[in-house]
Amino acid sequence: MQSVRNIKTIYILPREDYVEKALLKTWLYESENPFHYRRPVARQETESLNQGHLTAAGYLATRQCGIFTHVLNLKNKFRGSNLQYEHETKVVAANALLFNYAMGLFPVEVTSNINQVIENYQLPRLDGYNYGAVEKDFTVSYMGKNIQLSFPLGLCQAYASLNYAKYNHVDYNILDFAFACIIKRGIKNNNNQSIIEEGNFEGGNFFLSKWGIKIEMATNTFWCWPERDEHGTTALPSYGYQAGWSQNLSQKTVTAITKWREGTENPAHVEYRQNQIDNDFYAATALKISIKKDEDKNEDKDEDEDEEEELEKEEIGEFMQLRFNQRKWI
Repeated sequence: MQSVRNIKTIYILPREDYVEKALLKTWLYESENPFHYRRPVARQETESLNQGHLTAAGYLATRQCGIFTHVLNLKNKFRGSNLQYEHETKVVAANALLFNYAMGLFPVEVTSNINQVIENYQLPRLDGYNYGAVEKDFTVSYMGKNIQLSFPLGLCQAYASLNYAKYNHVDYNILDFAFACIIKRGIKNNNNQSIIEEGNFEGGNFFLSKWGIKIEMATNTFWCWPERDEHGTTALPSYGYQAGWSQNLSQKTVTAITKWREGTENPAHVEYRQNQIDNDFYAATALKISIKKDEDKNEDKDEDEDEEEELEKEEIGEFMQLRFNQRKWI
């Protein structure tokens, strides 16, 4: 087995440098159970083995249609309701936090690649279906208070996982690295399996078969890995519980976004997306408000272009200020 310290293509936060627990509970724990609101991604290879689920958030050009549009996987009873909006804002906040931790904590090999892909393809962010009209200054409502997120939003494509495991495989996505965080791991209560107790179990561990590396998961584990190297997750026992979020970017989604940006989409795809937005009150309202805000900002920029350029220069490369600024990687 290769020594972990000799491998430069996987990065794991040492235990003392885990994400601050207060922030983890405030944002990621609130989004722990999106499966209550969303349908899982159809994965026949894991369904037959009863090895958990993924559900998508943000924008996703599916294998079937290749249309750039927001994920329409909310269960019917939540569509058009206040619960839909509250859930979406929590998902946006959770993934914005996760993204900022990734950009603030992971090495330049990881972050520079992410920045390059975002810039090269002018990708929107996971912005609550604003279709790229905003990248910052997203306001969320939490416990009766409006909180302004003045840092960059997360990648436009994210997945929540629940007891998810998959055999050894390779992903051919556009980023060199994907990243993920385990937000809760424990043991199901014997009498009430909706109650998760402290405890550990064998299984649900991430591995890189090329290097002979296994990462034993725990609540608050945050790591990234090279997607084109063979990897997977070991099977979980029936009494085990593990939930997390991950972010990556599929090639199909980026291709669909590029066509959208360039105005080269199939007219039928444009119509499909517009119908989807028109039938989603919150998405349509958010998009209109954001476009209006962008127009107002552009007018202000024309009035005082020099000052605006200075502000933009100050904002470039800025991410949420984190408690840990220096760390040693293993």
